[in-house]
Amino acid sequence: MEHLYKLGNDLLHGTEGEKEEDAEKEDEDIFMEISMHNIQNAFWKLPQPFFDLHGSLLVDDLHQLGGVYEHLLNCLDKLIMDVNGTKGASIIEEINNRASMIPQYKDHRRFNQGIFPRFLRNPTYTEWRSNMAIILPCCYDYIPLQAALCLRHFLDFVMHATAEEHTEDSLTEMEESLDAYYKYSPIFQKYSPSGLNFPKNHMLQKYAHDIRSRGIIRGYSTTSSEHQHTIDVKKPAKRTNGRFDSLSQMANFIQKKDLLFDVAINQSSTLTTSLRAKATISKIISRRSQLSYKLASETDPKEVSVLSQQGTFHGLSIILRSFFHTTIDNNFARVALRNLPQLDDDTIKVYQTLIVEDCDTNGKVIIDKIRTHDQFHGRERKDFAVFEFPNIKDRSDKEIYESYGQVLMVFRAKYRGREYDLVLARRYCPLGEAHKTGLEVISPDLDDTYKGLFISQIERVKRTIHVVPDYDSDAFVDPALGSMYGKYLLNHDSDRFSWCNSRGRLPHINERSKEFVHWNKEYDSPKQVGTEDDDA
Repeated sequence: MEHLYKLGNDLLHGTEGEKEEDAEKEDEDIFMEISMHNIQNAFWKLPQPFFDLHGSLLVDDLHQLGGVYEHLLNCLDKLIMDVNGTKGASIIEEINNRASMIPQYKDHRRFNQGIFPRFLRNPTYTEWRSNMAIILPCCYDYIPLQAALCLRHFLDFVMHATAEEHTEDSLTEMEESLDAYYKYSPIFQKYSPSGLNFPKNHMLQKYAHDIRSRGIIRGYSTTSSEHQHTIDVKKPAKRTNGRFDSLSQMANFIQKKDLLFDVAINQSSTLTTSLRAKATISKIISRRSQLSYKLASETDPKEVSVLSQQGTFHGLSIILRSFFHTTIDNNFARVALRNLPQLDDDTIKVYQTLIVEDCDTNGKVIIDKIRTHDQFHGRERKDFAVFEFPNIKDRSDKEIYESYGQVLMVFRAKYRGREYDLVLARRYCPLGEAHKTGLEVISPDLDDTYKGLFISQIERVKRTIHVVPDYDSDAFVDPALGSMYGKYLLNHDSDRFSWCNSRGRLPHINERSKEFVHWNKEYDSPKQVGTEDDDA
């Protein structure tokens, strides 16, 4: 930064006694060095004490964060090809295959053609955000640790910068992530045409200042105007015939849409504005305090005794009866299997979808759909959720603990004249290991008799989570459960609480080692570095 500051002063004030022709040539060389164009305007002529050019430039997540990320992906592509030699092309193909087959998650685009920029056609910022959520799980085992840590800290910075809420602690963490990103980014210097010396990369330092002084970046970035452009221009343009007076057709479409919207608003309620506002606030408060659940896509009824004989649901009958004995009847003493309570009916109603409706702090409704299909649109599907359970000592909700589970079945069972909406899931346990992706490492609990199966009331389901395979772990085939991996990664990059829910641990690089890549102008070939475990 000191070098850039000196270059800026040279551009503004020049060198005393220097000829005008020499000064112009030197200025052009400076602009070429920092990847900028010398386009002057009226603001350059204003007295510097009265106009702060740096302060007038606002941060913009749409073009700056997306632009820097695309640049890093291009560098990553070149690094993989360079470090792996003749195997580079096959590794890129394997990474692209992982990206196309990675478990689906809500609002995520699937990258069937490839995950790197050269395989994408005019990607949008929304697509780049989906790309950010899966890039590390797809490629971490094929890149040096320093490159993985660089990407990890850049993604952490993006998650913090685009958050809807900020505290001084979160902004401090964002600045620390940015410092770490700059520290590890020399690994990509060799593969960047500008040596990572370009304006968008430098503008990242301004995000914390602008958020502190102006609020969340959504309020002044171009993301909102681009979204409105889609509503007011792109969608109406698709409604035209594209041949005759398209502008008038678009104007008529927008006018009619606005009229229909106004009519719907005026006829929606006879309440006064103040009463509607009070009702809205009351609704938001009630949503915040309690989630709502709905069972959907009912299938044919199933018999518990029959399901218990299947490999996936082995032991369902005993687990279900034990659940009613302990959770519903509050009996914690050990009993023989023959003394466990019986269901009123061995037949249960099975549903394929559980809909969880939540509400964020701004009152926006968030709908999570948990599906139990083995296949969905021709692809294997596994949906996971976070469950919250009371402390087993006092059985109260004052102290709760979280558990991760793959949702296998949503059903309704009848016990003592009452129907209960329940979820059958397989438990996944945190391992507490450090990982190159910075994601939490979890593993299926297959050691007990029932291979981690547990039953919960649907009210214990809090939200969906994105769990992806740890492709570097051992894959195996279970006779009853099919193909599985020994380890999985809890992808908090896809979580709407990503800025506060990360529990992963990162390895640590010894910066004094000879293998660590530092800033230089010779672009030495990067090498794999050694690791030491440390908390992220």
